[in-house]
This record gives sequence, C-alpha cells and structure tokens, in this order.
Amino acid sequence: MSSKERREKRKKQGLCIDCPRPATPGHVRCSSCLKRHVQKQGLLEKKRREQGLCIDCGRPTFPGNIRCLRHLVLNKNRARRYRNRNLLLMREKDTKRKQERRLQYRCVTCGAPLPVDDSCRSCCNCRTNLSRQGVYHEAFEQNHSTKF
Repeated sequence: MSSKERREKRKKQGLCIDCPRPATPGHVRCSSCLKRHVQKQGLLEKKRREQGLCIDCGRPTFPGNIRCLRHLVLNKNRARRYRNRNLLLMREKDTKRKQERRLQYRCVTCGAPLPVDDSCRSCCNCRTNLSRQGVYHEAFEQNHSTKF
C-alpha cells in the first residue's frame, strides 16, 4: 500500500494521517502531530522567505511578493471565494465593530480615541486618507445633502 493510499484510508476512518491516534475534529491530524506539522511548516516558510523563494512551493517569487505567480493567483482566487461566501457575515462584523467604536468615542476606521465633544466618526488621519481617496466627501454629501 502506498503512502497516499494509507493517508486516504486513515482520513476516511477519522484517524491521524501520521499516526494511529484519532484526528482532531476538522483536521486530518491528531493534536500533537498537528502542532508538530504547524511548527515545521512555519520554519520552512521562514527559510523560504529568507532565501527569496515562494513560501508555498519553493519556486522563485514574483517580483515584490512572497509567492510565485501560480500561488499568487491561487491565493487571490481563494480569497475571492472566501469573501463571496462570507460577505454578509463580514459586513455584519464590520457594522458591529463600527457601532462599538462609536459608543466608545473611537475612530470607526482605526479605533483611535476621539475627543468626547467631537461629532466626527473618524480621526484626523483617517479623514485625511479617506478624503484623498474621495470616499469621505461622497459619504459626507450623502448624509448631509438637502432634500427639497
């Protein structure tokens, strides 16, 4: 039996793919093998970063990145699928975080403290950055437009 077949068989049985112990729920390894695997991967990633290689496969990186072109595309697609699946949840979390920050007199963007008497929702730095992007003025106009 090949290693791949043995791993597949253990996966189907709910066992760790590296040892005969039961796998941790939601994983293919037991807790001790999982911990060892994560540490090993972290060291490998660090070594590849230092050498200027793709952190996923070890090939040369795309200029200015930590991944090769293949893994940049795969990672981008994976992130897009995640966002599409979890968009509503992400919006709810963002709205809740902003509401909590408003109640605590904190900037809704970065969380920096705001003066209690300040009626703005963002700190000076965030307002400046948002106005450079044109976002702040659009939001301001929407909230403060006069309707006749």
